[in-house]
Amino acid sequence: MTESQPSVLADESEQRRLAAKARRENAQLADPFDRSTPRDVWQEVQQDNREGSRALVAFADNGDRINIPAVDFFEAVPREDVCRIYVRGLNGEDRPHALGANMLEIAASLNELTRGYRPVVFVGASLGAFWAMLLGTLASADVVFVVNPVCSLEVGILDEAGKEAWVKPAQNLPDKWRDAYGDMRTLWERHQPPPVLGYYASGLHQYAVQAALMVDLPNVQLKSVEAHAPMAALAESGELHSVVSALLFPGPGGLGHLQRRRQDADN
Repeated sequence: MTESQPSVLADESEQRRLAAKARRENAQLADPFDRSTPRDVWQEVQQDNREGSRALVAFADNGDRINIPAVDFFEAVPREDVCRIYVRGLNGEDRPHALGANMLEIAASLNELTRGYRPVVFVGASLGAFWAMLLGTLASADVVFVVNPVCSLEVGILDEAGKEAWVKPAQNLPDKWRDAYGDMRTLWERHQPPPVLGYYASGLHQYAVQAALMVDLPNVQLKSVEAHAPMAALAESGELHSVVSALLFPGPGGLGHLQRRRQDADN
């Protein structure tokens, strides 16, 4: 009996590993708001629970994820009384999108989708964080929550970061678009910046380079963490739920001056 025990434990460990792998694969293929339904990759905007009084808008990275599968993210954050919106398929070439033909049209559409909700929180990770910050600025989000954010699509900075998957799309950006929107620092010199809160993996060079561009900006609060996959760690620990809850359900006066951004946008 004792001799066979290691084999039994090994079998159980393998079963758990396979079950975890299947769950990850199923999550990647699932609808953002319903694990039992296959995702529709051609649907560029999905909205859930329009009856909520506050809004959470999440932007996909170039892998149609939020560093973790979208369904895992939305299951890890508050759902009650929250209108949830998932945006995928954005790029910097002004290719027509379901929300509009260019950045200003997309921002106007997001303002319409989130009109009347308080507060409006934009979320993104990696390249999704770039879109969350860019459109959070143009669409007057109350606050932007980011993980491993990309602050700049300037080719020289991307070369320094050493992330090849970011370089080719950036090289294809029209100069006019890159000058207008390609770097949050210059964008925020021309537009009122939203408060940006979040985390980055200090041990991953590509994200440390990007974070270094942002950490000293007055509207940014970024915390370095040792985990190489901070979004997954936040979701598994429950901290993601706590952080997003605090942004969506602030105490009296908790958003204070931030509310005026939405009032200006709604008017």
